[in-house]
Amino acid sequence: MKKIYAFVDDKLERGHEIWPSLVQAIKQSFISLVIFSQDYACSRWCFEELVTILECKEKYGRIVVPIFYHLKPTHVRHQSLESYKNAFAEHERNYENKVQMWRQALRESAGFSGIESSKFQNDAELLKEIVNLVLTKLAEPMFRSKGLVGIDEKIADVESLIRKSKESKDICLIGIWGMGGVGKTTLAEEIFNKLQSEYEGYYFLANEREQSSKRGIISLKNEIFSALLTNVVRISTQNSLPDDIVRRIGRMKVFIVLDNVNDSDHLQNLLGALDNFGSGSRIIVTTRDEQVLNANKADEIYRLREFSFDKALELFNLIVFNQSDHQREDAKGIPLVLKVLAHRLRGKNKEVWESELNKLKKMPPTKVYDVMKLSYDDLDRKEQRIFLDLACFVLRLHRKVNVGNLRSLLKDEESDNSVVVGLERLKDKALITFSKLNFICMHDSLQEMGWEIVRRESNKDPRSCSWLWDPDDICEALKNDKGIESIRSMQIDLTKIKEQKLSHHIFAKMSRLQFLEIYNGSYRHSILAEVILKLPFSKMKKLWDGVKNLVNLKELDLNSSEELKKLPDLSKAINLEVLILWGCSRLTKVHPSIFTLGKLEKLDLWNCKSFTILASDSHLCSLNYLNLDLCINLIEFSLISKNMTELRLEDTKIRVLPSSFGHQRKLKSLHLAGSSIVRLPSSFNNLTQLLHLDVYYCTKLQTIAELPLSLETLDAQACYSLQSLPDLPPSLKTLNLKSCTLLQSLPKFPPSLVTLNVQSCISLQTISKLPSSLKTLKAGFCESLKSLPELSPSLEILNVESCKLLQSLPWLPLSLETLHAQHCDSLQTITELPLFLKTLDVRYCASLQSLPELPLFLTNLEANNCGSLLSVQEFPVFLETLEVRFCESLQSLPEVPLFLKVLNVESCKSLQSLPRLPPSLETLCARCCHSLQTLPELPSSLETLNVQECKSLQSLPELPLSLKILEAQFCYLLQTLPELPPCLETLNVTECKSLKTALLFPSTAVEQLRETRTRVLFLNCLNLDEHSLVAIGLNVQINMMKFANQHLL
Repeated sequence: MKKIYAFVDDKLERGHEIWPSLVQAIKQSFISLVIFSQDYACSRWCFEELVTILECKEKYGRIVVPIFYHLKPTHVRHQSLESYKNAFAEHERNYENKVQMWRQALRESAGFSGIESSKFQNDAELLKEIVNLVLTKLAEPMFRSKGLVGIDEKIADVESLIRKSKESKDICLIGIWGMGGVGKTTLAEEIFNKLQSEYEGYYFLANEREQSSKRGIISLKNEIFSALLTNVVRISTQNSLPDDIVRRIGRMKVFIVLDNVNDSDHLQNLLGALDNFGSGSRIIVTTRDEQVLNANKADEIYRLREFSFDKALELFNLIVFNQSDHQREDAKGIPLVLKVLAHRLRGKNKEVWESELNKLKKMPPTKVYDVMKLSYDDLDRKEQRIFLDLACFVLRLHRKVNVGNLRSLLKDEESDNSVVVGLERLKDKALITFSKLNFICMHDSLQEMGWEIVRRESNKDPRSCSWLWDPDDICEALKNDKGIESIRSMQIDLTKIKEQKLSHHIFAKMSRLQFLEIYNGSYRHSILAEVILKLPFSKMKKLWDGVKNLVNLKELDLNSSEELKKLPDLSKAINLEVLILWGCSRLTKVHPSIFTLGKLEKLDLWNCKSFTILASDSHLCSLNYLNLDLCINLIEFSLISKNMTELRLEDTKIRVLPSSFGHQRKLKSLHLAGSSIVRLPSSFNNLTQLLHLDVYYCTKLQTIAELPLSLETLDAQACYSLQSLPDLPPSLKTLNLKSCTLLQSLPKFPPSLVTLNVQSCISLQTISKLPSSLKTLKAGFCESLKSLPELSPSLEILNVESCKLLQSLPWLPLSLETLHAQHCDSLQTITELPLFLKTLDVRYCASLQSLPELPLFLTNLEANNCGSLLSVQEFPVFLETLEVRFCESLQSLPEVPLFLKVLNVESCKSLQSLPRLPPSLETLCARCCHSLQTLPELPSSLETLNVQECKSLQSLPELPLSLKILEAQFCYLLQTLPELPPCLETLNVTECKSLKTALLFPSTAVEQLRETRTRVLFLNCLNLDEHSLVAIGLNVQINMMKFANQHLL
């Protein structure tokens, strides 16, 4: 069944279902089907799988369904069949320690509720029952059930129509029709949840009316068919489908729900001819307009009516937790109205209830609008305005606005917090909801109520209306140029007001205009009028000529406008706060008016490659962020702001900073990485709040002036010309001097220092006393360094890699967790290792003769190529990785710890034996251990075994089921191979000249090879017996056929 992944363990030839993959698949599977046949007990592999399946049931609550094929559950429970008795007799000889566990697994499995083949007439019916059972257990609902009152009856009604249609027609269109708010969408969601698993493809399109209006038919069409076919499709026409898609869906039974369809043509436009779909397909359409269904010749129409008296009362009480019959009746049984009304009355006293009852009784029975409007009337004026802003503008936009941005858009001023309170109030009144993605949602009936409120309050006179969206109303309002001062929001479709000329004079009179959307048909572009102007990636060469009155412009974003060569005069944009020009690669300068903008806070000129100068005597008093990174031709900079907190000048050609630079006393971050800076100004130490200084790769920087006392981070990596440092500030926490190749000495370190990096400082001969606060010291590749000072008691990481003159290490503090000392050619001894050390790397320490006692918590030990290393003391219990490759003098190993996963003793030529291997070991490499004669018992977790060129090795122990790779080439004395596990991928015994017997299987060689994916290499194995040669030949034939099936057919 489509969208359900089934793992079948009899398809090993496909290349993925090896034993570890099988175990992983069992663990990840929600349900396991165990098929017990008369020959089931003959295979040890079946028992291994069964034990794993039952473990997963116990640990993870997985579902196990036994299938009893041509036998009874009692046969399995008591192992009473003759084939089972004979199989267990054989297993008791070979696997005595596992037989009892296998017997218990059979007894436990036989007790589960399962399926017996004897109860079905044929295998086809049995298979159908199995599929239905799995689908029922695996079906995952797309929508969370709302548990609504009376929903089960309605689901049963619609489902009966679907089942009825199956008997009479291959493809069926069913409509759900009813008024707004009556619960059509909820009913469709519940039906979709219940039935989707019965179909090969399924899709639910929520609120088609809104989606098609905002996104267009073609976009929705591509989404629908991409989901049905589970791959991206490209459909470019509205009225037809490509032939390949028609062919593919014609073979599929699909289930599609189109919710809230308002246009009769949209069904045909979205889905094409319904007879294109495969037999048994079902399409459900929900709508308020019965003509939508009649026009498309719906096979069945289900009229969803209002709640009955009892059901309405039950739903009302469910929400309000009280008892009342009157309000329920006046709500007309409409779920949405009941919900709004219940939220309104919840928690109120008896007097309020009676007052509201009197209002409801006076309303005509057909006026649902008046019932819903009661909650609107409860809001204060500002909350009502927020509701109408949402209903009449925000929720009509082409793009959704998340709650965070919405709060900013609706504010009257920066300190206004009433919007947050107002949105929560609307939510409490059930007038809006918040989606999982934090978008505002409103039921379309409530939105229409908002529209009706606006229409009524304007007394059908658009000139006094605050919210305009209808083209006729807009034309009427603009025609006489009167009354437009009251307009708050307006949405203009240029294709529908062609007769009306728009001029800037009209908009100039709209003093209360807050929201404006102008679009051309299906293309819509929204801006917040007179506040934010975003025109990224534009092709404009200039904006406008002359000076414009932009008094309310707060943000101007022109990023990536690569054709833009100059900016206009912005002197009248006195409230501009943000100017973003990054990526305007042809812009050579900014207009001088920029330097007069007293409220400008952020100026971003990143990657303006043509910029050469940014200089002004004016002080932008509000500017706090300036980005000139990657202005690669910028040679002069002298812009100052007393409120600057972050300044970025990376990868520029600036050589010096202005002498007044130190006046920016609020500056916290200065980035000069990759610039041509030669020196820092003398006033630099006046930057009393500077925290971060980045001069990384300033290759021409020769000296650094006195540093501010506040500095916490100094990154001077790769300052190749830097010869000395000033005194370091007392607050410094991080100092990076990596690759400062001319630096010979270091100043005194402050007591606050936490991280010090002097790697590749090849001229550095000594390191001054380290502070007690230091946690990380990286001094690798310091070729002139002969010794280390006393280490900090807080040190956690020490790296002295390739310090070739370093002969010894100082006392290592108890806090140390990582020690990298590889390639320390002169290092002879390590006196003592701290208790909490986790990683020790001493590779290529050619002079190291011994290791001290290894600490308890060590997890990773690498001592490769330590040619003088004679022995290793006891290994710690938590060690996971042990590598002692090319330790040619090493003769023995102590007992290895229980949790070890990787053991590599390659080319330990004096090593004669290995200790007992732990149960967690996954990789064992003993390549080129010439003295190794035998291997200990291999653990069940082992996946890779490499004994290549073990010239004294005569035999191998039993191979574990998990083994994937066995490398045993050039083992000249090896005579036989043990039974090979079914998951083995690679077997290489090239040049094993004494090998006589290989590929021994419990069943016939032919049957085993039909299920194996093993790649075997037997080059120059000249003594193999006839049976082995036949088996190898069959392996070659089968692999050739598999290759042909996969790649040539």
